[in-house]
Amino acid sequence: MSKTSSLRRVPWLLVFELARMTRGHVMDATSPAERRRALDIVRRSKGDPRKVSERDKAELKKIAAKLDLKTLMAGAAPALMRSKKR
Repeated sequence: MSKTSSLRRVPWLLVFELARMTRGHVMDATSPAERRRALDIVRRSKGDPRKVSERDKAELKKIAAKLDLKTLMAGAAPALMRSKKR
């Protein structure tokens, strides 16, 4: 299977809907300062977890703890169920 045909099979509307829901949840659950700080840590580490200090890891965990993943998944479940029916 070619790379192009694999990309066409991805349910892009579902991907965008889940991204929109996740973004909204993060925006509601965290403050602008927390989002800026998390982005700063990730940028400085260039996405490599080995380059994140213990202090920064603790700070990221504190920010991530504010996210209610049960609520996020409960909101995403209907969209996921609709995609399974197709």
